[in-house]
Amino acid sequence: MNEISIKEITLEGFRGIYNKNTLEFGNCRGIIFYGDNGTGKTSFSEGAELLFYNDIEKLKKEGCSIKDARHLRFPTSNKASVSVKLSDDSLITKSIDSDGVVTIEQPPGDDILGNLSKD
Repeated sequence: MNEISIKEITLEGFRGIYNKNTLEFGNCRGIIFYGDNGTGKTSFSEGAELLFYNDIEKLKKEGCSIKDARHLRFPTSNKASVSVKLSDDSLITKSIDSDGVVTIEQPPGDDILGNLSKD
């Protein structure tokens, strides 16, 4: 399998992010989240945690469910989502509906997300 990296991560209706917001990584080999309080740093890191580990440790410690990862004011008719675009331009999305059901969309074939989680 070729080396695959994350080009960008996009959140919508997830934790503190209401509107679609994308963080692009370019060709970097590492990242540091730096910014003012309330600007979405934790939301992006928890989005990555949901993608790779299918859970958010902070929510578990607070006695909350994955349903609580949805933005409080996000319409119940919409799915909150965390997406990653990979260096091969494939897109992987995990969505959370208003009942807390998590679904994943990824290209058919290899379990790309599972392979990334192992690295």
